[in-house]
Formats: sequence, C-alpha cells, structure tokens
Amino acid sequence: LLEARPTDCFSSKHLLKLDGRPIGRFRGRWLSDGIEIEFVERLRLRFENTSWLGRGYRLIETSTGEVLATAGRAGILSGTWKLELRSGPKEMFRSHLFSSGFEVRQGTQSVAQVSRIGWFERGWRVEANGPLDVTDLVFLGLIYHKVLQQQSSG
Repeated sequence: LLEARPTDCFSSKHLLKLDGRPIGRFRGRWLSDGIEIEFVERLRLRFENTSWLGRGYRLIETSTGEVLATAGRAGILSGTWKLELRSGPKEMFRSHLFSSGFEVRQGTQSVAQVSRIGWFERGWRVEANGPLDVTDLVFLGLIYHKVLQQQSSG
C-alpha cells in the first residue's frame, strides 16, 4: 500500500509512505505541470507532462535521464489511460461510473486500485495486487493526482 498525504493544509508537498513507512516526498513546481520526487534512498525522479492539456506523462530518473514509465489517454474523450510501466503494459480506468477511484489492469487481471484516502483529504493511495514495483506505484498515484487536479480545476 502506497499513500501520499500533504504535509499540511496549504502545502504542495506530499509525504510518500509504503506500508506505513516514509519512503520519500514529492512537490509540484510553480508554473509547471512537473513534479519532483525524492526518495529516502537518494533516488530522484521527475514526473513530466509530455503533451498538450495533460494527455500524456512520463516518469524519468533524473541522474540518468532514463524513462521509467509513460502514460497517455486512450482517446480524445476517453478517461482510460494506456500505461507503459517497468512491469509491462497496463490500462487504468474508472472503477465504477460514480467512483472517483481507478482500477489498473493487465489484460483481464486487476493489478492495482488507485483512490482518494478520504472524501475530505487531498491524499491518495495505491493498493497493488499484482507485480508492481515502487516506481510503478508512484507513477500510478501521480497520474491519479493529475486527474484529480484537472477535475477540480474545470
């Protein structure tokens, strides 16, 4: 279980916890759609927008420039995301018609669920039930983070 919670009410900083242990933090950048992620093990990642209107993202290891994951919307009006993760290709789509959560599938198998921590909190959680590493979990959560931001702004 990966969770991201804001450090305080008005902050853009979030604390990342894996199974209750702090593993890092991320912060949005002013005047940018990018996010900087810092892990306790000194691993640094960058989450970037790759296309117009937030239709595509990628996760990059900052020290090497290696692209670890990519995502793009499946269609112009689609809420489904096509993902290329370290663990292979996946799709992320709404769990239910009236739900704010998303489900991640590889073929017909559900491998993760992404949802809000609570109705009145800005944080989110990723629950994996498949072979996903921590960078995959963080990337899924950040895609969800951006979806929530886009919904709240328009």
